[in-house]
Amino acid sequence: MALTAYGGRDDHVYRAAIMESGGPILFGAQGGANKTQATFDQIVSEVGCASSTNRLECLRGVPFGSLNATMNGTLSSTAGFGVVTDGDFVQDYGSVQLSRGHFAKVPIIIGANSDEGASFGTYGINTTEQFEASLSALPESYRSDILKAYPDDLRVNVIQSLRDQRSAPRFGYQFRRVATYSGDYVFIAPARKTAQTWASHGLPTYKFRFNADQKVFAPELRVSHFKEIPFVFRNIEGVGSRPDIKPFTGLGQNYIDLAYFMSSTWASFIHDLDPNTWKGRGKKIPLWARYNVHDPEDFVFEANVTSHAEKDTYRKEGMDLINGNAVEVYSR
Repeated sequence: MALTAYGGRDDHVYRAAIMESGGPILFGAQGGANKTQATFDQIVSEVGCASSTNRLECLRGVPFGSLNATMNGTLSSTAGFGVVTDGDFVQDYGSVQLSRGHFAKVPIIIGANSDEGASFGTYGINTTEQFEASLSALPESYRSDILKAYPDDLRVNVIQSLRDQRSAPRFGYQFRRVATYSGDYVFIAPARKTAQTWASHGLPTYKFRFNADQKVFAPELRVSHFKEIPFVFRNIEGVGSRPDIKPFTGLGQNYIDLAYFMSSTWASFIHDLDPNTWKGRGKKIPLWARYNVHDPEDFVFEANVTSHAEKDTYRKEGMDLINGNAVEVYSR
């Protein structure tokens, strides 16, 4: 999710960007202008616009209920209109545009959740052979590098709420290994590359890792994709959540405090381009420092311990491998 934020102070207006679980390097392969044509054709066919002389205008007139049913029905697992290289708004791969300095020079917040990969990793992988098979789209020699950089080692794998335990059988014996690689590939490695690039241009850059688990979810999913959103928007009542799952159910005041802290921090950045300036922040929690390419740190948002800074060098071998092959292997 990316947010473009506009903030003002006195008679000045500032522009900034907040990127959570995403950024300029696409989470999957970035195709050309025709990448999603087949999906578009299927949609217009299913809602009765295939024979229209102006199919886009016809789509605009389709009742929401019909379009929503189509998108969440037969298309729910295949529809997608992600970033494509159209030669106009998007000139090249995101990683290439970053390397060339072709991006908006504005202050940013960027980050991800500790266990992003738990939402995207394949279930049911129990052996190294199965893990390697799940990487079959990658070059064979590169798969070997991934297996080495992402070992089956619970001491370095994500989903820390499980500590020294394996995931539940429905997830798979090596799910924590799978989730570690998947999270780095999808969001976490690109976020690091984005922060490094922005900071190298001298731009105010703030990187975070969200690490507050929520016991209403299974242990494997407590810090997975989207789990930071209720905190950023201070959505204590869980408005919009499933009726049977409210993110703050059964959690203590420390979680309410974290929501207040995060939402105020985000608002401070939007208003002042600095996440530390809001009144009432106090001095108990360390300041969130700008990202520095020579001494990289991110800020870890926690609920059960004090939020704090950490060196942004964890899983360096794997993330360097992913980022170094953004175009050649991942086409993004």
